[in-house]
Amino acid sequence: MKFFVRPVTRSQNHSASSGYSLIELSIALSILAVIIVGSLIGVQKILRTNAVNNELKAMPETMASAQRLTSNLADLNNLNTGVFTALGVWPQDRVVGGAAGAAATVSNHFGGRQFLNPNNAPLAGYAINQLFVLTLTNIPTEACADLVSGMDRMALGLFIGANITADPVGGVAGDVVKNPGSDSAAGARSANLATLAGRCGAAGGGRIRLDMVVAR
Repeated sequence: MKFFVRPVTRSQNHSASSGYSLIELSIALSILAVIIVGSLIGVQKILRTNAVNNELKAMPETMASAQRLTSNLADLNNLNTGVFTALGVWPQDRVVGGAAGAAATVSNHFGGRQFLNPNNAPLAGYAINQLFVLTLTNIPTEACADLVSGMDRMALGLFIGANITADPVGGVAGDVVKNPGSDSAAGARSANLATLAGRCGAAGGGRIRLDMVVAR
């Protein structure tokens, strides 16, 4: 009896492991960088939108509280941010400082401050100490247009100026976005979109002060 032994051969089609080339790694890293940058921009936009919405949500409550407290007064003389803070116009979690004799300040949702004072000069036919001036500081130019759009519904007048850190004590900024005008001058009270675009343009990166004038 004859036995046949089949010879054992190695497969010629075995797979060989190979590394990535420098070009492939560069392309992968570039794609990853684009994804990371896009994600960061998206997150920043979401946070900015939330800040705008939160500020616009809180603003009517602040003004309603101030108007209710002053409804029986002949004027707003001698009132200022410190007095309104002590009277509880803002919730306590918005108040910063005030301990050990330090002056209390009020934060806004953009990392800046919020001030509330009467007008310290006649404004568009309104006498001194007859209007509320609500001031927001440290507003990003990227959020400015959306914030102004929401404030327009409750504002008698809107003004934009250079960012500040100190209390303006009732003085409004120089650039008029919405002129208080008079109740009968509807055209004078419309928003000036050219001024808004000039101060809150798409370039971004800046910080501005925003003053809202509100009638008693």
